[in-house]
Amino acid sequence: MNLIFMNMLLWGTHTTKEQHAPIIEELKKLGFDGVEIPVIQGTEAECSELKTLLHEG
Repeated sequence: MNLIFMNMLLWGTHTTKEQHAPIIEELKKLGFDGVEIPVIQGTEAECSELKTLLHEG
């Protein structure tokens, strides 16, 4: 089975839970299997928050 992912670079190089949670939730509803998160900027805490968001539901 082929999985379909969306690259979050379309929305910028700094992906955060606060700014991008609604987009990620919409992508889930649209049927995407996952997202590719750019690790260009951000702190370890922000990455941890994103991990928690991505593993929910």
